[in-house]
Amino acid sequence: MRLFVERATFAQPRFALTTANATAITQICRRLDGVPLAIELAAARVKALSPEQIVARLDDRFRLLTGGSRTTLPRQQTLRAAIDWSYSLLTEPEKTLLRRLSVFAGGWTLDAAEAVCANNSFDQADILDLLEHLVDKSLVTTDLAEDAARYRMLETVRQYTRERLLDSGEAGVTHGAHKACFLEFARTAEPRLETSEQVVWIQRCEEELDNMRAAIDWAMDRRDAESALQILNATSQFSFPRNHSAEWRLRTQQALALGSADLSLASHARALGRLTVIEYLVGDLNVAETLGRRGLEIAEQSNDTWVQL
Repeated sequence: MRLFVERATFAQPRFALTTANATAITQICRRLDGVPLAIELAAARVKALSPEQIVARLDDRFRLLTGGSRTTLPRQQTLRAAIDWSYSLLTEPEKTLLRRLSVFAGGWTLDAAEAVCANNSFDQADILDLLEHLVDKSLVTTDLAEDAARYRMLETVRQYTRERLLDSGEAGVTHGAHKACFLEFARTAEPRLETSEQVVWIQRCEEELDNMRAAIDWAMDRRDAESALQILNATSQFSFPRNHSAEWRLRTQQALALGSADLSLASHARALGRLTVIEYLVGDLNVAETLGRRGLEIAEQSNDTWVQL
């Protein structure tokens, strides 16, 4: 924040840090991952934009953060040019992996990277070495946990590499692999969320929450309500203790609103069963009864004893 205020004051001498703009400046620095070059480029925009307006435009940060000093090296004149330069130094396999990793949200494990990113370009066995190369080059960071390491990308790098993934023509296949990975994760979590392993698996679901959201969003964008509901149904037990039940309720309603023609009876019945429980817990008993009766009818058609009970 001191760097932002210093550079903003240089660009616009009347600029000052105030209680009114402090929150926006904090958001700018956080969303730019504390990268000094990005913060300097954002600060230069106070000549034309307020900090609040800069925050609103950070989703398209590569268009916003241009116009560095003409006295700097060309690769440092814009944020895009700086990352372009770093990207150009990678080998082709490293570029490919970095692009594919951009589909992850909130980080990933080695197992997830191997499941999602390995295909024609390299095998699963290659991914660990390539990941280590990307960590060494500061394009991927590592968070060491007790049970397994998690990897993540700075959001600025992720936005850049998502554009590269779209340009490569591999976005559909890679997002599809990501959805399949977290559908399998949800299926694995479901029985464990109701056993003595519940605490461990609630934490794992929390760690993968952003990835599950991304997988659900990808499915919904393609009107694949079946996959979205399978993830939501399998992890609904996680949503209660972590206060995500309102979100899971809304997402389930949105998936059901796509239409039931392509839904399996099992997914449809379980979604209605889960919604029945949520509506009951929030006190809307009339809605809960209506949903419950409809869910029971469908469960009887599919002979789903879990929903019937």
